[in-house]
Amino acid sequence: MIALGGIDMTNEELLNFWRHLLVDLNISESEAARMLGQAPQSINSKVKRGTLRYIEVQTLLEKLGKTLTVITKQK
Repeated sequence: MIALGGIDMTNEELLNFWRHLLVDLNISESEAARMLGQAPQSINSKVKRGTLRYIEVQTLLEKLGKTLTVITKQK
């Protein structure tokens, strides 16, 4: 399990989240890495290992003029 800002995900879920996020933002992983000041290989490795941090996602979204909202599930 991975905790992305307190959200528990498996590595596969994180990878799917990341891929969908990039598609929604209409950017490549290389573009995202450059915006975060990191090498594309570094970001790719973080996603695959499950070590991508919430702050990295938040920073990317802010640079694109977006906001990250967390919604609590109804029980």
